[in-house]
Amino acid sequence: MEKRLVRLGVFFDGPNHAEALGRADLSMNYPTFLVRLRREFDLVSARYYSGISDSVDHAGVHEFLTVLSKYGYVPVTKQT
Repeated sequence: MEKRLVRLGVFFDGPNHAEALGRADLSMNYPTFLVRLRREFDLVSARYYSGISDSVDHAGVHEFLTVLSKYGYVPVTKQT
């Protein structure tokens, strides 16, 4: 395997990223995004920052973060 010269970290501000995608009427394939980055770069970190709550309204956020972690993202959360 050839050594890649560019090290890369990817950091998502979850709520702002989701809002921007929604306003632009776009979606994102998070697993494919990392696969493509790993082809070109030495990916050293992929983090997704999000506030969380124990309320029923945030159940989808918990599930989403669990799925992201299975694909190689590191969820970084703070209780709201």
